Amino acid sequence: MEGADPSVIRHNDEYLWCFADGNRSVALHRGPDLHAPGPKHVVWTAPQKGPASQELWAPEIHSIDGRWYIYFAASDGNNANHRVFVLVSDRQDPFGAYELRGPLYTGDDPDLRSDNRWAIDFTVLNHDGAAYGVWSGWAGTDDDVQRLYIAPMADPTTVAAPRTRLADNDDFDWERVDGPQSKGLKEGPQVFEHDGRVNLLFSAGASWLPSYCIGRLELRGPDPLDPEAWHKYPQPAFVGTSNHSGVGHATTVRSPDGTQHWLVYHSKVDSSPGWQRQVSIQPFSWHRGRPVFGTVMDEVPVPRGTPDRERRPRRTLELTEPSADMHFLGHHQLIDFSPDGMTLGRVPQDPANLYRCGEKVLLTDPAPGNLHIEVEIDTADDQRDVGILFRVSRPTLGYDCQRGYFAGIITEDQRLLIGRTDGTNWRELVSTDLPRSADGRYHLEVTANGTQLSARVGDVAVQTHDDLFTAGQVGLRVVNAQATFSHLQYAEILD
Repeated sequence: MEGADPSVIRHNDEYLWCFADGNRSVALHRGPDLHAPGPKHVVWTAPQKGPASQELWAPEIHSIDGRWYIYFAASDGNNANHRVFVLVSDRQDPFGAYELRGPLYTGDDPDLRSDNRWAIDFTVLNHDGAAYGVWSGWAGTDDDVQRLYIAPMADPTTVAAPRTRLADNDDFDWERVDGPQSKGLKEGPQVFEHDGRVNLLFSAGASWLPSYCIGRLELRGPDPLDPEAWHKYPQPAFVGTSNHSGVGHATTVRSPDGTQHWLVYHSKVDSSPGWQRQVSIQPFSWHRGRPVFGTVMDEVPVPRGTPDRERRPRRTLELTEPSADMHFLGHHQLIDFSPDGMTLGRVPQDPANLYRCGEKVLLTDPAPGNLHIEVEIDTADDQRDVGILFRVSRPTLGYDCQRGYFAGIITEDQRLLIGRTDGTNWRELVSTDLPRSADGRYHLEVTANGTQLSARVGDVAVQTHDDLFTAGQVGLRVVNAQATFSHLQYAEILD
């Protein structure tokens, strides 16, 4: 999925995800699947002005003593003023109201009153009955060199003592932002425990470059506030590949049945400098008490214990509101709902780290292989593909990153077509001219019956035969286009 700085926990047989929304809000997703986060719910939006009004980064959700806490970094629009804040829930419902507290103290003053310091990526370590805050910060007010710090906490919203620096940030070349002579950089600390051993993952290097990677500290002494108690491993714990680079801000979570450990991390969309990122998951193993993350996997199995879904012979969705039955694969700012339907591809007025990737929504339940599908589409003029996905499997983020068929309309040259994707490549199977609609509205129908595939808009139809894909999911997609979809329905063909 699109996103960065993932925070995910298992709660009440579901996964609860937390993300920044447009760098100004905090959003939660909830659903039973680790590989398909549920619909987005914005739970808090920053004020227009003030110390926590801009540049909201890396929110992280925790359940502590029956209440929910979301730690995040924000500023007044000046990066040098980034501080840590926390949202406190008013009840046990994570989707209820939150109260803003902070900034938390992340400086060196013994009285915790003056000279607060730049800080981001705050997380909580619970160890031997005590709680500690861990974060990435600057030593001074403007040195712009990020190190990891730790401090005890009096309660979930109060740091109890000045910070202590954890480890140097430039012991190894892979910790530096751009080669052996450049500065070191550590951020994104994440705690996980296994068999009584405390591990601290961190991100190292430049988040905007492909060399960004993940390192690991292990607590080997009794006192987490003693830097000598932490052992830094000399090799990175997880690195990217040529086509999946800039890995960072990793956390861990169990599979639905609790038998697997999964790594959740973000990576760069491409190798060019910048912060356009995506979130991925993959399982990892253990060897003699140490995590073995391996290499980046291009395809992953469904997590063990994921609930089986029954094939539905018939579905009808008005598409006027988010649903746990739908999985969106695209930039989170490129989907919205209204009484008119679900709009994919509308670019917001002030987007954050926006990129296009062939935005699509898949219904999470498997559909019949032989079926008839209909949907209403309201298009914008002179754009690319809009239409229906069917018999889809292995979907992920990306233009043609699914296996299955697509039937749709290309409004820039007014064609009706059917094609297929194999996970990487697009192949057109058939197309024909389509008269332009005066109001931009189309009623698209698709039929898949055995090897026969057809699509129709009014009196215009195309038909082809193909036997590569026989069953899968149904969905909707736009490619470099904007469209509003409504009244999606399908029914099984029984003859």
